[in-house]
Amino acid sequence: MAIYYAANVLRKIIRELQTDGVNEGCVSTFGNTYATKQAFTSDPAVLYNCLNTAISKNANATNRILYDAVFNTIEYFHSSAKKSNRWVIFVITYENDEGSGNVTSIRQCIDNISERYHGRGCIYIISVGNFNRARLNKLDIDNRCSHISADTPQETDRAILKALLRFQTNDQRGNWSDVAAFENISYAFVLDVSSQGYTGNTPPHTDKLCFNEHVLHPVRHDTEW
Repeated sequence: MAIYYAANVLRKIIRELQTDGVNEGCVSTFGNTYATKQAFTSDPAVLYNCLNTAISKNANATNRILYDAVFNTIEYFHSSAKKSNRWVIFVITYENDEGSGNVTSIRQCIDNISERYHGRGCIYIISVGNFNRARLNKLDIDNRCSHISADTPQETDRAILKALLRFQTNDQRGNWSDVAAFENISYAFVLDVSSQGYTGNTPPHTDKLCFNEHVLHPVRHDTEW
């Protein structure tokens, strides 16, 4: 269920960051291979639907190219994101890397960030499975890459919120309404769809959302749909 705790927070990120259409997001997946499922868009309905589709499928992968996926996402930012934006990558994964061929460590990804973006970007790796703790400690690099453990819905929500606040303001104090004021941000969701990942069932929503002219709103009562 931890994957769904994280996914619900990603939905909340879409809702808050896309309130005024001034930010842009994309979605990609990885298992044996890496694929961009949704190009950068400011349409929250498109992002929300893509996230739901990606998280409900299982790629039956035998490997998990975590490092290659992060590196490829950085390359995609370089070619397709708005150059003036700050950017942030959220990676949800079950396990450590098990098969990257081109990148051998998260440090290579971070070095690529420094070279290309001069400190404007950050990676958050959200673990929802049996990560090796010693290797997890190596993911915290110079505030440019941090690990978040999705243990309970409340802890996951608060940890990702604090990460966003720290990314934008260098201050972890605040709430989700503060995130809605963030502007000029490009963000990516990178989802592990390996065989040990998703169940293929529709994920439960703890943060229900509905569409109204392509804007996401919290559901208060059935009459508000």
